[in-house]
Amino acid sequence: MVERFHDAVAASQAREAFVARFRRGDVPDDMPEVALDAPDGMPIANLLKAAGLVGSTSEALRAIAQGGVRIDGQRVEDKGLRVGGKTTAVFQVGKRRFARVTLW
Repeated sequence: MVERFHDAVAASQAREAFVARFRRGDVPDDMPEVALDAPDGMPIANLLKAAGLVGSTSEALRAIAQGGVRIDGQRVEDKGLRVGGKTTAVFQVGKRRFARVTLW
């Protein structure tokens, strides 16, 4: 379908990007970058809401309980996790929502 509106190279690149993202679970290159002012750290649910990855802290807590939250590829299991200040990490909620968050 892509080749119909673009060229064969664009179609090949689109296919490879799809395979990398959805079959292999690679982290996308074009994710939003968010900087938050939290020198003493921030609770994980509040961080996910402030980064725009969830609509509410309740949604964040549900996502954690269901095993759908990851920090740099590691599953978050503790709802009370407090993410320390002055750090940069890739946060993921579900399969499609990513953000590179910097706390300072």
